[in-house]
Amino acid sequence: KCKQGKLFMFCRVQCHHQPSFRLLSDQYGARTALTLSYVASSMVFLLLSMSTNVLLLTVSRIPSFFIQALPGAQMVITDLTTPAEHADALGKLGLCFGIGIILGSSLAGSLTTHFGIYFPCYVGLIGHLACILMVLIFIPAQTKSQSKGNAAEHIGLPTGCFHWHNVSTPFLAT
Repeated sequence: KCKQGKLFMFCRVQCHHQPSFRLLSDQYGARTALTLSYVASSMVFLLLSMSTNVLLLTVSRIPSFFIQALPGAQMVITDLTTPAEHADALGKLGLCFGIGIILGSSLAGSLTTHFGIYFPCYVGLIGHLACILMVLIFIPAQTKSQSKGNAAEHIGLPTGCFHWHNVSTPFLAT
């Protein structure tokens, strides 16, 4: 029962932070948001590798508030591809994440069996540090095209899908 409660807490944190993650991406760019996600993942693996009791195990989940790799990758892909390429690119991304989840779990089980319980944490840490490097090297600092600006930017209204003005306008205009 205790494990289910911790899993539930982790899922709720992930679900409730996604709108703030998208706001962060709107404010600072998709590359920055994706980098933050991988830094948080790295911190989780580092803290998890040092966990020797339940308190440290719980503390190791605190950085998971910022782990949003799939939404971050989706933002980058939609910014860097044309609307006609979105479905194909997002489908390939979903396939890669799905294969990664399956193979990653299998690999972690094998590594735990052969090398001990903390070894998969070190492998995950190295993998996420490599992801940070790849994001910084291969993804441009500004992913949104400057020519794609919307009408709200031109008339001085606040932008971003989770800005209070954009969320509240449909409810206030009755």
